[in-house]
Amino acid sequence: MICGHCKNSHSTVAEVRACAGLPSARNPEKPCVTPTEGMWVINSQMVNINGKEFPAVYKIQKAHHGSGTLYAKRLADVDCDGRLIWEYCGRQIFPVISERGTKMTIEQAAEFGQLYGRCARCGRILTNELSIERAIGPVCYAKLMEGR
Repeated sequence: MICGHCKNSHSTVAEVRACAGLPSARNPEKPCVTPTEGMWVINSQMVNINGKEFPAVYKIQKAHHGSGTLYAKRLADVDCDGRLIWEYCGRQIFPVISERGTKMTIEQAAEFGQLYGRCARCGRILTNELSIERAIGPVCYAKLMEGR
């Protein structure tokens, strides 16, 4: 079977799960907690973007059409115009994010946004001077500050 993580062939589901860093079996004593909406970082997973290694960044968001359930996307690359390219991961990555990930702090979000010139929460291009300085757009900044 073809692995969605490395795009190579593996002979068993266990090998595919191991390649993606997913647990081989669910531990009933440690139930999976669904991560909350927002940006998450897994420092133990590295992603090569434009020849540089970065910790894996996942965006947890609600489906806009239909169910409204949460799903994950992983930052896979940046195109020549600076647009972020996200790879759909669905919900199956939630156990890994819950176990190994940390929700991106405002400081990390600012660093992320300054690196890419885009809002760290939604990925839109930043144009306002204060937003560029914070690296988070005004609407997303307000949403981040709601729960604090």
